[in-house]
Amino acid sequence: MDTHPVPENDRDLEDDVFEVTDADREADRDLAIQVVTAALTGAATLAGTVPGAAATMFQPIATAIMTAAVQRLGRRRTEHAADTLMDAADAAGLPLGDFMDRAVSDDQRHELFARSMRIAQDTALRDKRRALGRALAAGVMGDDARIDEELLFMRAIDDLDEMHLRLLGRARLLSDSQVYAGLAGWTPSIIVQADPGLAAGIGALLGALELHGLIEQPPVRGAIPARGPSNEQMFYLITDAGRAFLNRLTDEPKA
Repeated sequence: MDTHPVPENDRDLEDDVFEVTDADREADRDLAIQVVTAALTGAATLAGTVPGAAATMFQPIATAIMTAAVQRLGRRRTEHAADTLMDAADAAGLPLGDFMDRAVSDDQRHELFARSMRIAQDTALRDKRRALGRALAAGVMGDDARIDEELLFMRAIDDLDEMHLRLLGRARLLSDSQVYAGLAGWTPSIIVQADPGLAAGIGALLGALELHGLIEQPPVRGAIPARGPSNEQMFYLITDAGRAFLNRLTDEPKA
């Protein structure tokens, strides 16, 4: 396992274990904000085209670009992405700089990193941003198959908003409930009865969850007590993938 020496005036080193101070965290956060701003605005690409000594001359320009970009993007969006990047480094157990080295070490990991930052900046739910960070860490530290898996997870995170997650959580409760044990599953009518706030757009919500394989329609149709013009409706069940998705959103960060 590679080790990276750290100046004693930056961190106290004892038996190769780093003690992360508040100052370290603040420095990492500032660095994370710079990294995501550069990545989201293209400043990193521009900086990378400047060779040798000219790169040093470019730094004040890059800083000015990034400062203006923060103002245009909005501080909140940039901080959202920075939070996710720091969550990822924490989940990987690496200093932020070392994690970034791995995150851009090849095209697949770079794509995973870029997608996670793009999604995170517009994601208001903190649980979703934490889940994105953990997914980024798992992909960066994993093999190619794991990267593909995390890309699919990120696509679902990007497509699903709070109402989808609310429905999926209700679907898990109903699927586990003994009340409907005699039926093939739950129907849109049943779930709206359980949560009337989901009535608007229930079809679109169900369609998105089914598209990502989080719920499914068992190959059975059945009759339920009349709730509308037709007694026959399609039943749904939450899938194992749906349960796993919810679990990933609610996982607490490791201490």
